[in-house]
Amino acid sequence: MRKKALLAFILTLSAILVSAQENRLSLTLNDLNIKEVITTLEQSSVYSFFYRDEELDLSRRYNQDFTDATINEILNQLLPDQDLTYQISGRTIVILPQVAAEMQDESGALMISG
Repeated sequence: MRKKALLAFILTLSAILVSAQENRLSLTLNDLNIKEVITTLEQSSVYSFFYRDEELDLSRRYNQDFTDATINEILNQLLPDQDLTYQISGRTIVILPQVAAEMQDESGALMISG
């Protein structure tokens, strides 16, 4: 019984460590616009991104290195330059304008008045 419990604990710990490693990224961004950065993030991670093309400023170019960074650390550095924010739900990241995010309540529902 104890051996089974120990084995279950070790397997669970291994799964947690693998998951934590999947969420760390090392990227070099060389003269990429935000859409190219998002494509790079999708290819380098387990995440899918949803956004509206017209909300992205493609004229802004990024030249940055990220070493062993989380997806949150990367997005927190890149998106404020675009007046954008993000929400993560599972393996999906939704990028939205800062104004739209401020209009949501705690449950994530968009508040509309008028």
